[in-house]
Amino acid sequence: MMGDWAMFAVLPFYAYEQTGSAFASGAVLTVLSLPGLLFGKVTGVFVDRLNRKRTMVVANLLQILVMMPLLLVRPGESLWLVYVVAFVLASVWQFVSPAENALLSGLFGPGRLMVANALIAFNDKLARIAEPALGGLVVTFARLAGWPS
Repeated sequence: MMGDWAMFAVLPFYAYEQTGSAFASGAVLTVLSLPGLLFGKVTGVFVDRLNRKRTMVVANLLQILVMMPLLLVRPGESLWLVYVVAFVLASVWQFVSPAENALLSGLFGPGRLMVANALIAFNDKLARIAEPALGGLVVTFARLAGWPS
């Protein structure tokens, strides 16, 4: 979860840094949001029919594979690859959230489910707040260490 939110925060800034275009940055945000609009309701139906634990593991492994092409991105040349990776990454994420929520009820009894839901929600909100800042720090320190931007 931490890595997802850091990535979702950093990609629009990367697009802006490479192009100087607010449009390019906004396009990355749009591409990251589209899968939720297009597939959000449908993925829950599939997750209900699949093994939830396996779905989460496979989705997380797919996210790792999907991010690999970002290593091929050359500054100013292959921004289209960032858009493709962002869309596929956000599409795969649509399977993780429903699987996590559905799996939760099987892990905890009815008496502990409310506490478990509260902790999951807290963890999600904490990741949404902290990880974009952490992603920005990683990019900043990487740049200061001489890594290519």
